[in-house]
Amino acid sequence: MKKTELIHFHNLLGTLAKELHEDGPVTERDLSEYRALETSPMTIRGSRAEHERAVLALASALVEGIGRETSGTDVESRRSLPA
Repeated sequence: MKKTELIHFHNLLGTLAKELHEDGPVTERDLSEYRALETSPMTIRGSRAEHERAVLALASALVEGIGRETSGTDVESRRSLPA
């Protein structure tokens, strides 16, 4: 994926995160790792690698919040259960 495409995808995920945060399933705690990276979709001068790390962190935060809402449990706690 090209950097411009990655930034566009980052922006789309950011919009989704904002909506899910306002509606409740995604919390500040979920977003803390993403925010610690300090790379937003508007960080145009950020490197491709920085945006890639931010996209992965943001996607993980969204999965965590949505997963908790849909299953009633924390995604991390489900990962630690034996198969």
